[in-house]
Amino acid sequence: MCKNLVASLLQLNFLQKLFHKMTLETFKVKNAGKTANITLHLLFWGVLIILLLFRDYQYYDRFKSYSMGYMLLGSFTHLAVVMTMFYVNYKYIVARHFRARRFKKFALYIFLLWMVGIVCLLVDSYLWYAGLNFTMGDKHRPWTTKIWTNRIIGATFISFFYLWSSTQIRIMIDWFRSAEVQKELENQRLKAELSMLKLQVSPHFLFNTLNNIYALAFQQRPQAPEAILKLSDIMRYMLYEANAEKVSLQKEITYIQNFIDLNKLRLRHTEVHFNLCGDYIGKQIAPMLLLPLVENAFKYGVSAKNPSVIDIDLKVADNQLIFSTQNQIFQQNSVKRPEEGGIGLNNTRKRLEFMYPGQYEFDTVADNGVYYTLLKVRL
Repeated sequence: MCKNLVASLLQLNFLQKLFHKMTLETFKVKNAGKTANITLHLLFWGVLIILLLFRDYQYYDRFKSYSMGYMLLGSFTHLAVVMTMFYVNYKYIVARHFRARRFKKFALYIFLLWMVGIVCLLVDSYLWYAGLNFTMGDKHRPWTTKIWTNRIIGATFISFFYLWSSTQIRIMIDWFRSAEVQKELENQRLKAELSMLKLQVSPHFLFNTLNNIYALAFQQRPQAPEAILKLSDIMRYMLYEANAEKVSLQKEITYIQNFIDLNKLRLRHTEVHFNLCGDYIGKQIAPMLLLPLVENAFKYGVSAKNPSVIDIDLKVADNQLIFSTQNQIFQQNSVKRPEEGGIGLNNTRKRLEFMYPGQYEFDTVADNGVYYTLLKVRL
């Protein structure tokens, strides 16, 4: 009997570890919701039923004079008791008292349910063995004090396990659901920040670009139609395509190139190098992720009087994007440090953490009047 008790406890420990692993793996799936929750419970009870059937087979193999149907009936009644206990705690006690932080009532109801569970398991076990007329060989084994003691200990541990498991599972599921809600709220907040970033960038950039295009048109310069077309492409990209979660890296590069070309219209002393390397065709990236780095370079790396150079490099290798900028820091632009120059770079860091957790490196360095940014992202 002690061996059976130890075996049961080992099974319960195995079941608890397995369910904990299944919980973590299930809720790693994005937007794990009602379907994942149901699947999780079906897996839990499926494993339990398999263990009970395995136990019944062992008993049937030892006592073949008894019906397998009667063995299964015992497992069914045992399952009914523990499932009732599990879901009363899961759906009512934890949900209504633990989550509401009414811990005294929670402890009281848990204790009462624990006692009721022990009694129900003892009654179930006694009735089942009485009907089975349990024997060991030819010797009848009545329910001695030792057997009662072992049964009480077993029922106590089993009841405790299911109450503890249902409490832990409900807390874990609620935590994961809360994390999903927080993640969605963060996603909505970042989308709002991205929209705000567009609104803040667009008027200033649009004002300067329209002035430059006006000057080109007034002078009847041949660059005017091309500048209008580039501006049209930029606005179309920002208003329509940049709302997607991921966009083609090729389109993002075209957007940056148009942005650079239009900025160069107003810059007489600035040399801009935009270097591309690697196979970026077919790759996807979060929209407007690279623009703040380019904007930062133009904001702090140009001067109305002194010549300047801005270097922008984009490389794709081993399914990784490496994007870097380098520019001088002019005194009239350094009232704020480049890294504090608006919501652009801060927004980039937040978006990287949200969309590429553990898959990126982002560094900014100011050294000897030169500002460097380096971004590595796993595509």
